[in-house]
Amino acid sequence: MEPDERGKFDVLLSNIGISPNVIAISESGIAHEFIIGNSMAENDIHFDDKFSKKLAQIVSKLHRENRINYEGSERCLVWKWLDLMLQEIEGSAQELPSFVNYEILREEVRKNRAIIEVKIK
Repeated sequence: MEPDERGKFDVLLSNIGISPNVIAISESGIAHEFIIGNSMAENDIHFDDKFSKKLAQIVSKLHRENRINYEGSERCLVWKWLDLMLQEIEGSAQELPSFVNYEILREEVRKNRAIIEVKIK
């Protein structure tokens, strides 16, 4: 993530209810509200089906949220991330392993985007 967006994303997560409140933002870092609890481990995710489904809903909500102050902000975060990854790969596509084809990968992302965006509208 770009340095000037770092704190904005934390605020977005806080505003949609999946992150502690942001107390302060500076070039040195971000301070969040302290919440007493434990870090989630792999076992926690799979221990209870009800919890796993709720967590999946939260992650889905995160992926549907729009980028703050990003040109093309009508697009979801997940597409911005995939676009950035594809841009990074494009310059060295000829160096990819033989079983990876950049054009096919890009087309696969495009197809999935079209399917998912229709379903969430």
